[in-house]
Amino acid sequence: MHASPNTPREVIRHFSNITEDECKALTSDQVLALMAILEFLEDEPANIKIKEVVDVAGGSWGKCERTKIAITQRNPWSMSVEVCVIYFGDNALKWSVGQIYGQSKQIINSLSVFLERYKDLNDSKGYTENEINAGVKDLETFGVGAVRYSLANGDLTKYKAIEETDAETVYFTLMYSKAVAMYQERLNEENKMSNTYEHS
Repeated sequence: MHASPNTPREVIRHFSNITEDECKALTSDQVLALMAILEFLEDEPANIKIKEVVDVAGGSWGKCERTKIAITQRNPWSMSVEVCVIYFGDNALKWSVGQIYGQSKQIINSLSVFLERYKDLNDSKGYTENEINAGVKDLETFGVGAVRYSLANGDLTKYKAIEETDAETVYFTLMYSKAVAMYQERLNEENKMSNTYEHS
């Protein structure tokens, strides 16, 4: 019987027949994949703690977006590990289970508070028939990549800098751009109505 598991590698070692040397040789991606299989680890552990308070808004936009993707995972344990690795690198794989849970919970809470402030970005007024016919639904499949492309004005050399820009700045820019676009749309409608009235 193995010793009581504490770190992700120890958990894998404890609940599998992988040897100690094989476990040490696992890459971080392999650790995450194996943790996803261990779906029975759904109860919160004792001794929950955090390494440091993470401010998602002040952190990089790239990390924020990767965290949003990570929290869609069905397995809470795999999600917790991945969220910690996003913000603290592979060093998080050496943490105790309690610290991984605690830190991921704090990060997800910070993310939730941040996204709540920008919830209007996700409000969809629905697409017009012309937009659907033009293929707007196809554009949705590009997701985060489309945002990055737009902010970089198509310049691939700017992608890394955009991903490293703090999430607050990127989301504010997107919100402002949306407000300007909506204003322009309303103004165009008003101008159309004025022109129609003048020519009637």
